[in-house]
Amino acid sequence: MAKLVYTGPQSIDKSGWLHKSGASLGLRTRRFFRLQGSMLSNHYDENSVAKWTVDVFHCELKIDEKSRMITIVTTDKTHNFYADSREDFEEWARSFKRATATSIEDFYEIRDVIGTGAYGKVFLARDRITHEERAVKVIKKNFNDERAMNYLRREIKILLSTSHPNVINTYDIFDGRDRLYFVMEYLAGGELFDIIAEQTHFSEPQARDVMGQILDGVAYLHSNNIVHRDIKPENILALKKEWPLKVKLTDFGLSNLMDNSLLISYVGTPYYQAPEIYEKKMYGTQVDVWACGVVLYILLSGKFPFWGRSEHEYWGRVYKGVNFPSREWELVSEEAKDLVTSMLQISPDTRPTADIARQHRWFSAPESKMNRDGSSFKSFHSSKRGSFRMS
Repeated sequence: MAKLVYTGPQSIDKSGWLHKSGASLGLRTRRFFRLQGSMLSNHYDENSVAKWTVDVFHCELKIDEKSRMITIVTTDKTHNFYADSREDFEEWARSFKRATATSIEDFYEIRDVIGTGAYGKVFLARDRITHEERAVKVIKKNFNDERAMNYLRREIKILLSTSHPNVINTYDIFDGRDRLYFVMEYLAGGELFDIIAEQTHFSEPQARDVMGQILDGVAYLHSNNIVHRDIKPENILALKKEWPLKVKLTDFGLSNLMDNSLLISYVGTPYYQAPEIYEKKMYGTQVDVWACGVVLYILLSGKFPFWGRSEHEYWGRVYKGVNFPSREWELVSEEAKDLVTSMLQISPDTRPTADIARQHRWFSAPESKMNRDGSSFKSFHSSKRGSFRMS
């Protein structure tokens, strides 16, 4: 389960010693304070009753890092607190921020746009306390579109319920008047799509390493009854561009929770869409395995497994089955081809689960049996991103 930093549903419960300026002479006295939710109480020691209690929700908060002073301005009084150590100061500052405000700007400094899409924009941001970089996805609420709002509610539920090394971390979710703000980890390597497009070659061991991580993330989602439904290189982000790549699944806008039943919504990106979705049949987690098979084919060859000038021609090739042209595949191991073939089976019942695919013998095969040079990726260029969607 995601552990939210500033907006978590968990209650605020912070206690400890702080120095407080006196009301008249300004002399500092050491007192024990408790912050429970938004209620701050002042005590002589850990066991004494509260001398006073104040609700700090929406009070003005000032933080001076140099002097380690925290100031709370209520309607009738100003309270100045000083921490003994930098660690105490940061913990109290973080707790007071959560207790006094609910606006994202109080916690994060929003910077440049780093991505756009049909959903909205993604901004680079900085945590005002830790100074760590984050990515903030901003989605405008459309109260007149119930389907879109359902997708948003579902995405929130999924983001709050996941925690895995190969699934993007969510740090906060802010619910504004007309927008939602998803604060996520910033993965500077960008989309796997662009990394593929920038590479002149992608070796088989490299493809194996990346696909192993993808399948680990997918298997985790499936074990929690979550179907991603839109796995593609654009929705797989890298921590950095240098090897070895560390990749994570992102964008759960089309994901769904299974709840022990099958799904029927017609969603996903066509070139990664499983046949059962195209046929508008009930489907489950195996649609993600198909999409992973398409991604693996691309990683090993730099091309899509199927193509067509029209929808009819494309699906005609899909139903004929995957093939491996010698120009791109003559040096690729038979183990790799076998895994791709199994993941791109037309019938979902004959495809392996993500867990079983991850246990395929290719993942334990010696590198001496693999294509270390890789195939040319010249045909897979980022400028063609838009052409990878069928009309």
